[in-house]
Amino acid sequence: MKRFAWSKLYPKPWQEEFGDEFEALLDEVRVGPKEGLDIVLGALRVRAATWPKQLAYLVGWAAVGFFDVFGNEVQWAVGVLLLTCGISTAAEPKRFVRNTLFFFSAVPICTLVSYQFRELRHDMFYQTIVALIPATIGSLVGLAIGSLRPPKNASA
Repeated sequence: MKRFAWSKLYPKPWQEEFGDEFEALLDEVRVGPKEGLDIVLGALRVRAATWPKQLAYLVGWAAVGFFDVFGNEVQWAVGVLLLTCGISTAAEPKRFVRNTLFFFSAVPICTLVSYQFRELRHDMFYQTIVALIPATIGSLVGLAIGSLRPPKNASA
């Protein structure tokens, strides 16, 4: 029986550079469920690093809108806002205002779209707008974390 080629989970450039060594290493060890999960998560991390940053932002924006409309409580939307604003600001501190406004825009836009459909209407709009305050705090924490990193051109 032929063994599964785990390196096929990774992007082509990664396979070309590391695939043979990776498969040779896996030939020497038994790949159990824990190791298989580690390999899959590693492949997802490598693939996510190659995705355009805009896709990550759009997914985050859609998650904020989804939890704003379909979440049973406002905390879901605010929690996703905290994560998206904090992570994006930590990654790009210079784009703090742009990123924060981008993710905040998901709340009114998705709410207004949901009001067009009777079965999607919800009464959390004002609660969510008020809850943007802690999400702003999350953005500021992300800004603080991002500003703690040394500049890229600084020599070690």
